[in-house]
Amino acid sequence: MDRRLTATEMDELLGAYALDAVDADEREQIEDYLEENPRARAEVAEHREVAAMMSLAGGRAPDGVWDRIADTISTEVPPALRLAPVVPIESKRRSRWPAVLGSVAAAAIGVLGLTVVRQGQEINDLNEAVAADALAVGAAEAMTDPNARLTALHTDDGVAMADVVVQPNGQGYLVPRTMPTLASDRTYQMWGVIGDEVISLGVLGNEPTVSAFSTDPNVRSVLITDEVAGGVAVTQEVPVSQGELA
Repeated sequence: MDRRLTATEMDELLGAYALDAVDADEREQIEDYLEENPRARAEVAEHREVAAMMSLAGGRAPDGVWDRIADTISTEVPPALRLAPVVPIESKRRSRWPAVLGSVAAAAIGVLGLTVVRQGQEINDLNEAVAADALAVGAAEAMTDPNARLTALHTDDGVAMADVVVQPNGQGYLVPRTMPTLASDRTYQMWGVIGDEVISLGVLGNEPTVSAFSTDPNVRSVLITDEVAGGVAVTQEVPVSQGELA
């Protein structure tokens, strides 16, 4: 590629990137873009999650199904299961991929619907998979909310340990990126800075996963400390990572 992609163009390619359907030069630019853009990372995660849920629903899609969806979905899937028209990736790549559950999601669910018809599987399997991952879905949706505030929590060495998003109502999520496992008698603890006050936002455990928390919507920044298991009321530790919400 002879030029740099614009942010809009990279947003349009996120779905294709999630399916490993971009060129090498596009991939390099998109990966640089994802490093600095939590909302874009959340969108890619959402696309990949839907594709994973398709496989969790059971059964293997027929050989070549991705190539045949455009020709078969309108005729083989009953009206109750039909979704938006699906076109091959190559012709779709340059059109707009919606922020949450866009064309890749529609294609993935379309494949699932087709598989359900052909193999007699229950659509309830998909609903159960969605329920099991509700926390991750909530975090992804929050990160694509244009009114939410986001920050990446960095160490003093510049390593991004986690992403944090806080919605206008104070509902927040932490999504770990590179948080090393602590000893069993230690825990990560999250703190919010509101005015001149530092308050605990929750104990994350020694091996954090996606976590939800509630806080004052005016929280200014978020800190992570390494504490004794069970957490503390007031920290005396130097933060292992921190970030300013914007």
